[in-house]
Amino acid sequence: MLSNTPQEKTGVLYRIWHSTFRHLSRLDYFQLQQMSIHYRDLRIFQYICYAVRCAAPLSTLFLFFSSALSVSLSIYLSFIMGDITESVSIQAYDEIKMLGVVMLLVWISIPAVQMISFLSNMFVSQNLRGAIIDHLSARITFAEKRALEKNHLGNLVERIEVASVSLPGVVSALSDTLIKLFSVLILVSVLLTDVSVELAISVALWITSAIILSAYLAYSGMKFVENASDTHSKLMSEMTEVIMNIPVISAFLSNQYERKRLNKYLSQDIEACRQVRTYWLLVQSIETAYKWLFGFLFIFYSFYQFESGVFTLAQLVTLLTLIIILSWHFESVAFHFVDFFDSLGELNASLKDIRRIPISVTEIEPIDKPESFSISLKNIFFVEDGKIILNDVNLDIQSGSKVAIVGFSGSGKSTLLKIISGQMKPTHGDVLISSDVHFDDSWNAIKSISSFSDQNAPLFNRTVKENITYSSHTANDEKIKQVISESESFSIIERLSDGLNTVIEEQGTSVSTGEKQRISIARALYKESSVLFFDEATSSVDIKTEARIIRNLLKDPQQRTLLFVTHRVASVKEFDQIVVVSHGKIISCGTHDELMTSCHLYVSMQTEKSFDNDEKDLKVG
Repeated sequence: MLSNTPQEKTGVLYRIWHSTFRHLSRLDYFQLQQMSIHYRDLRIFQYICYAVRCAAPLSTLFLFFSSALSVSLSIYLSFIMGDITESVSIQAYDEIKMLGVVMLLVWISIPAVQMISFLSNMFVSQNLRGAIIDHLSARITFAEKRALEKNHLGNLVERIEVASVSLPGVVSALSDTLIKLFSVLILVSVLLTDVSVELAISVALWITSAIILSAYLAYSGMKFVENASDTHSKLMSEMTEVIMNIPVISAFLSNQYERKRLNKYLSQDIEACRQVRTYWLLVQSIETAYKWLFGFLFIFYSFYQFESGVFTLAQLVTLLTLIIILSWHFESVAFHFVDFFDSLGELNASLKDIRRIPISVTEIEPIDKPESFSISLKNIFFVEDGKIILNDVNLDIQSGSKVAIVGFSGSGKSTLLKIISGQMKPTHGDVLISSDVHFDDSWNAIKSISSFSDQNAPLFNRTVKENITYSSHTANDEKIKQVISESESFSIIERLSDGLNTVIEEQGTSVSTGEKQRISIARALYKESSVLFFDEATSSVDIKTEARIIRNLLKDPQQRTLLFVTHRVASVKEFDQIVVVSHGKIISCGTHDELMTSCHLYVSMQTEKSFDNDEKDLKVG
């Protein structure tokens, strides 16, 4: 609901709006329609057609019809003026009165039709914008995690926003250019036939050539527009990065350095924008010269024919009025096309970037929680950018077992966990699942019955309770207390001003990294899962608290399967199985006691000096 503040500031205007036009803002009219998440064709023209068909078919038809009608009425005025002039010359006063009434009705109708066009444009723009944001944002949620990691989040957000604005801009510009201009072409050609067939053909040819010339001039500038769009996107990405890393910048006193660095991108952005504008200046100069040439010839020809007795005074008035109206409609035609191609170029650049991100859209149906659930990896290879990350990995994980995966940074342990958890697919090899519940799709089955928590511990800008209960979106107080206890998060809740109802600020800045990780662990535990995947989930938690969390996980009365990636080998002694990874291979598996007698790398990890040595110097027994 609106507050009283707008009413106090605007008074009468607000009350008039509130009782009349406010109703047009309700979602009951031309309701927001969603585009299918399964639609994947992001080629520009196919995407525009699909978006209009799904989100704004009726309002787009109203927009195009009202645009054509507005042009028709304005052109009809010039012929009414000619008829009035002819009636005056023969003193047909009754006919003059009738034509005056018709002219008044047409004159009144033009702004009314323009209001309908404005209203239609509003519905088209808002519905398309909402549908595009909804569709592209929903698609991104199905993106492969690795692909998202390679893209600046600021760039993706900016691209979705640009697409949501530029696609309605294309439709609106289409109405202002092609619909109006071709309506002018058809109407003028037909109506001028009564005056002079030769003149009608000449004007039709000029209008057609003017449309083609303006379209070509505008289209030729698309490369400037796309370059400006890409340059601006880079600037936005840099700005996002600077803002997200303000603590680092301040700590290293790099304020001036970052300002200079950002100014390089800003200068490139300004230069690219100026290139676009100066090119449009050239386009307008060419278009203006072409319009002047036609105007002079048209006026000269009209007066010549009048003096020769071919045209009557009424026809001369009609033609002169028509040339004035044509000059209105053909005022900066190229700029109308500029808006069209400008929006088209920005949309194309945005969709091109979004298309690069691999999407796997699958509907994950809830499945029954299996009582037994084992995983087998057979000959797993994973190659990225020509580099072998995992090399012929084989591993069996029994239902209910607690498995730790250890190794140095870059050894491949996190990649291994992501493949097991279904976040990434191997280049070669199979992940086999054995369960008492049948799965149609093993990859999505793993996601459906598992929970995940990693060292980044991303949290939403929502309350602590909403973050913890995210898997079900419903709060069970007893269960919340249980997972808070298991994740050792009571101290966090007690410290926060509103406890569980405290809103975690954007990017989780209101809590420390270790506290974020504990809340993330609580969120993973809240879900009814058969498997828990933890990837360095306690890397920023102090050693004592981490030990208590691990102890809670190992006691697990629900007998869930646990896979725990960590670099702190001292904390995994009680696990059922410890997997040692080095250079993308599993070099040893076993309990702590077994590895202490059989794996020199694992033994070396137990000492502090192991982290000061290069892994390649360590020998494995």
